[in-house]
Amino acid sequence: MNQEKFDEIVKRFKETKDNKGNNLNMHYLLIKDDENCFVHRFNNRTEKSDIRSISKTVMTLLVGIVNRLSKEGKYPKFDDETYIYPIIKDIFNLTNGENIKYIEKLQVKHLMTHTMGYDKILMMRDDIKDMDPDDYVDFIMNSPIVYEPGEYYLYSNAGFYMLSVVLQEFLGEDLLEFADRELFRPLDIEDYQW
Repeated sequence: MNQEKFDEIVKRFKETKDNKGNNLNMHYLLIKDDENCFVHRFNNRTEKSDIRSISKTVMTLLVGIVNRLSKEGKYPKFDDETYIYPIIKDIFNLTNGENIKYIEKLQVKHLMTHTMGYDKILMMRDDIKDMDPDDYVDFIMNSPIVYEPGEYYLYSNAGFYMLSVVLQEFLGEDLLEFADRELFRPLDIEDYQW
C-alpha cells in the first residue's frame, strides 16, 4: 500500500452510492500495511463514531491476538474450542440450575457465532438500559438456555459480551488495557471510547 493507492480507494468510496443513490455514510477509513498506516476522515470528521456491532469484529480480533500469544507461549492454550465455564465459574451466581448442563458445554466459538443456545435475543441496548452492569453476567447465565450450544443461531449481544468477560478473566488484566496495547496502539488508534 502507498499513498497513491490509498487515495484511489478513498476516491472510490467518495464516489460510491448506496441503493437509493445517496453517498455512503462513511466516517473514517484506516488501512495498515506493514509499518504504514493510512487514515482518511470523511467530511473532515473529528468526533467519535458509534460503531455498535462493529465492536464484535474488534472482539474477534482480540480473540485472534490471544490465540496467537497463547501459541507463542505467553498464555495457556486459548482458541475457539476453549471451554468458558472453567474461566468464569467463580464470577457469576447461577440460580437457574437447568442451565449448567449447557454452560459447561459452551466454547468460545459458541459466543462468537451466536449459538449459545438461547431462544430469545439478549443484551440489546433497550433491554439493559435500566440494568446495573454488575448484573449482566448473572442475567446472561441465568436466562433460559433451551438449545445445545452450537445447534441454534440467534443474533444477540450476549455472546460477545460474555466473550469480553471470558477474555478479561483469562488474561487476568483489564481487557481495555490489553486491547490498547495489542490492537489499538499498533494501529495508531488513540482517540477511542470503550
